[in-house]
Formats: sequence, C-alpha cells, structure tokens
Amino acid sequence: MKSKSGFSLVEGLLIILILSVVGFGGYLVWDRNQKNTDETGQDNSRQIFAETTEEDQINEDDANDNTGPSKNWERYSSGKNTFSIKIADGLEGARDTTSDFFIFSSFTSNSSPAIVQDVDGYGGDGFFALLIFTDDNANMWNSTERLNLKSEDFITNSGLKGTKTSYDDPYLPPCDGLGCYLGDKQVVYDFTNTDTNKTTRIWYARRVVNEESKLIYNITEDDPDYTEIVDEIVKTLIVN
Repeated sequence: MKSKSGFSLVEGLLIILILSVVGFGGYLVWDRNQKNTDETGQDNSRQIFAETTEEDQINEDDANDNTGPSKNWERYSSGKNTFSIKIADGLEGARDTTSDFFIFSSFTSNSSPAIVQDVDGYGGDGFFALLIFTDDNANMWNSTERLNLKSEDFITNSGLKGTKTSYDDPYLPPCDGLGCYLGDKQVVYDFTNTDTNKTTRIWYARRVVNEESKLIYNITEDDPDYTEIVDEIVKTLIVN
C-alpha cells in the first residue's frame, strides 16, 4: 500500500489564504508607520527651517553690528522696549525707564563703555548733545525755520529704512539771544512705523558748552563734529 505525501488542494488553499492575510496585515502596519514617519519628518523640517531662519537673521544682525566702530559698544533697550541701540563709548547720559527716551549731554568723556544712568522719569535743564526717543507725533519737533536743510535716505544694519536730515543755525537771521548759536549744527534721523504711526528719532546737536555754567557758545570750525559717530550709532538701531 502506497503512502500519500504533500498537501491536498484544500490544505494548499488554506496556507495561501493565511499567508495572504498575514502579508496584507504587515503591509498595513508598514504603510501606517511610513506615513507617521513622513509627517514627523516634515514637521521637524519646518521647525528646523524656522529656527535656522531666525537664527540666521540674528547672526546677520550681530555680524553687521560686530564690525566697524560699533563692534564693542554696549547695546541698550529703551524703557518700554520699543527699540534697542548701541551707545558709543565716551557718551554720558540717562535712560528713562518709564518711557522710550535717552538723553546724552557729552561726547567728550573717556568712559568705556558709555555711562547710561537709569532714571524714573527724566527732568533736566534741556541741554543735550544726543536725544533718542519714540514719539507719536515726532514731526511736532520739526521747524521750517532752518538754514541749509538737507535730507537723504538712511538704512540701518538691520535694513530699517528712514531719513537723515541736517541743518545749520537753529533760527533764521538775525541770530541773537537765547537759543541761537552761530555754527550750531543739528542732524535728525527719523524711522516711522507705518502700522503704529510712531516715529523713533535720533537727534544730534553739535554744540560747545561751558561745563560749569551750561552756557552755549558760538561754534568754530575747530570744534569737534561727531556726525560720523552718530551715523554708526544710528546704524545699530533695532525697532521691536
């Protein structure tokens, strides 16, 4: 009597069915894992791209500020954190912690870094060499009574666009009396945020002052002009 070997037709079909079910189930698991991996990878890529872009921008700003005269100057934020700016060595002044206002009376000190005193509300004698502030109506500080008025575009290291306006002699002739000083030069930098209608202004006044009496004398050609230094200060401005 011969013995039977191999599988019957029914057994063969059963084995094929089992293998098909197992294979299909394995494919579903693999496909689900693959989709999860792709989605996670895309999210990570977006996050890494965003972080890289932000980091590159910060590094770019730092690189621009870390070259030239402003490289080692200290950066200060305004009292309400509306803007930040680097202050040149040798400047002495105050920062109002209750507003967006800086005032500096001297370029001539040997201080390094600059001396910036925090005050809770500023009250002074009105004399300044450099003002930095943000105001809703900065144009109210302008006057049409200017000589040799000159205006040009000005761009900061961070790409902020504004204007630089310079003029000589604060009032039209005859020039005499308090507030009129022959040779006085003023340079005003304006950066207006069109969304908020606020203007950040840097105002430089070239004046010679008697440190004891605070009286301002006529300026001669030999007196220092710090416009180039002020240009470098303004280039570091970042409006938040």
